[in-house]
Amino acid sequence: MEDHKFQTALRVACWRIAGLGAKNPKLVKTIQNDGVWAAEVRVTTCNGDICAITNLTVPLADGSTPARPILPEAGPDTRLTFKLLTQPAAIAAILGLLTLLMCVLNDSNPLAVLLLSLVGGEWWGKVVLASAMAAHFLEGLFVYFVCLFELKLSFSASKDWAALVLAVGFPVTRWVLKLRHKA
Repeated sequence: MEDHKFQTALRVACWRIAGLGAKNPKLVKTIQNDGVWAAEVRVTTCNGDICAITNLTVPLADGSTPARPILPEAGPDTRLTFKLLTQPAAIAAILGLLTLLMCVLNDSNPLAVLLLSLVGGEWWGKVVLASAMAAHFLEGLFVYFVCLFELKLSFSASKDWAALVLAVGFPVTRWVLKLRHKA
């Protein structure tokens, strides 16, 4: 079980440093630079169809030793959150939900008239918005429980992943599912 948690944290740490295209992280060795322990990790990084094997230096948490490396928590930090929210699918999801919300709240807008006529009027626009919000809520709840009970993340990290899913939906959920299947 501890190895499962370590692999999850290792994968998230590689995503933070090398981007979401980082795959198959393998711990090579632990190194010490100026009294600070770090892990040298071999990872496959892909950008489109082009992949390369590179070595990353991942900082270890306080209390790490060569025999027992401890990685930082596997929750999304600012860098990883930015990478997750700037995916094209995430941007489209955010813009779509905001556009629908704007149309429902301000139905005199020409864009709102066009979009609401496509879904069948003001009442259906509210139904679509409520359904999207309910789907994001249920998806966030699913991700929270996967992170907490299956990936064994802390309450704080699980909450952070769920909050991202509430905002964006599946573009973030798919990365949690990758942690679930690879860990």
